[in-house]
Amino acid sequence: MVTRKQEFQSGSEVYHFLRDRGSVFIRMDAIDRAIVSGRARKGLSRVLSLYRSRESLSREDVAAFHRALAGWIVGAGAEVIGDERIVYPVAQSCSPDPGYHQCLQVLLMVAELHKAGYQRLRIAPGMSGSGFYWRCSITPSDNVGLNGWEPIEFGPNVVTYTSAAEDQYFGWTDTYGKTARQLAACFIERFPDVARRGIGRDRAYAGWFVEMLGAAENGRLPIFFGDWEIELAESVIPPPPVGVTSTGQ
Repeated sequence: MVTRKQEFQSGSEVYHFLRDRGSVFIRMDAIDRAIVSGRARKGLSRVLSLYRSRESLSREDVAAFHRALAGWIVGAGAEVIGDERIVYPVAQSCSPDPGYHQCLQVLLMVAELHKAGYQRLRIAPGMSGSGFYWRCSITPSDNVGLNGWEPIEFGPNVVTYTSAAEDQYFGWTDTYGKTARQLAACFIERFPDVARRGIGRDRAYAGWFVEMLGAAENGRLPIFFGDWEIELAESVIPPPPVGVTSTGQ
């Protein structure tokens, strides 16, 4: 079980990491999502609880607590400038928010498919037009554009989850309580054509996916599209599909 002191230490480590970098890009939408429904909310709550439990605090103690809080808040939306990447605390538990957990399960399912040899399956995550629901389409990489995530054609080779469906993933009614591995097995069985086209190695994308998943486990679901203009930082854009270059050859 994660303790309040561990959450305090996690916030402090992220704060000092960002401070040492000097300059970062801040995504305000990511900060807001993390505070409202992500893991940052839990971390902030525990740091504040530890802060309130102290009867007297020196000026140095107050500054240390504020740095821990800033680490959780700013770290939720920071993109580091340059080649370095932000280091996230290792997620110790699932999100207490059921809706977020269900979205995370979809990403974990894709990670299991990658581990099983289906690394050419890619995701196209974003928000519904209303802004209320997270959506995540899954399609083979031969149906993905040069930006690394956008489907070229929609149809039977694009499978989409919406958070409006909650735990009825992809319209399935028998998946309540299933693990990510069990969902991956269901995906292969129920979408055989999509799964077959996803067979193959794409180590660059699988590596990008692992990094993205670390951010998602810390309250930052990937969002590439929505009913507003989204300018994606270079560090969050997936690599182009295997065999495809910027010239399309």
